[in-house]
Amino acid sequence: MTENRPTNPPQAPRDLFLRVEAYYREDFANRGRGEDFERWLSGARDHLRETAGSAADPAFLLHVLVCTAGRGFRRYADECPALRNLPKPRRDQLVGALRFLRDQGDVWHQEVFGPAERELATTFHRGVVIFHNLLTGVAVTTPAWERTPARLPTIHDQKNALTACILSLHQMLDRVPKPVPTIVVLPEKFELLTGRQDAATRAKLVEQRIRRNTPLARDILGPIGNVMFHLRGTFDSLKEFLESGYGRARW
Repeated sequence: MTENRPTNPPQAPRDLFLRVEAYYREDFANRGRGEDFERWLSGARDHLRETAGSAADPAFLLHVLVCTAGRGFRRYADECPALRNLPKPRRDQLVGALRFLRDQGDVWHQEVFGPAERELATTFHRGVVIFHNLLTGVAVTTPAWERTPARLPTIHDQKNALTACILSLHQMLDRVPKPVPTIVVLPEKFELLTGRQDAATRAKLVEQRIRRNTPLARDILGPIGNVMFHLRGTFDSLKEFLESGYGRARW
């Protein structure tokens, strides 16, 4: 009789959804954004649970939405009081001086310090690079991962992140009857689709974005495919963590 026992109990997907929900509730509360999370989820919870009936994974959908809605960036200088309190003119002067020293390169510094201080010159140049990065560096953050881009994030980067979210939802909800309306309502609840468009116009815009950008999902080094890659990879890691003994005990 045991060979007929189902390997995946019907309760498992819902159980994982509840643990992902609890995990991110705690995470947002610790970040001082607990009210945002509760507002988003209060409108989306029933819609997310309903997707399980179409073989979708509501836990993954929640992860995708949370990581997109919780996306932001932080400046390294803001985390250091000595740099944060530096007057802007002084900071600009310092950035300019450090950029000049950085761009001169290690060889130039060795010439300045002389053959006897070659190691010191290399250490000094390395410190200049680190100091410059502290003053100008920025990290793009999500509740699941962060990365350091070569420049400040732009509106276009935010659009790419939303497109990656929509495509990730579409991959999971492609078996839902009329998937586009379902895809539209979830980002709406997480305040990712803003504006005054009516439902039909918004659905058309989402459908166009799916059609035009689906080929880009396969490029894991591209601005859209890379975000999708991180969404899937971090969810797999989160799932493994929450299914561990410690994860089950805490969440």
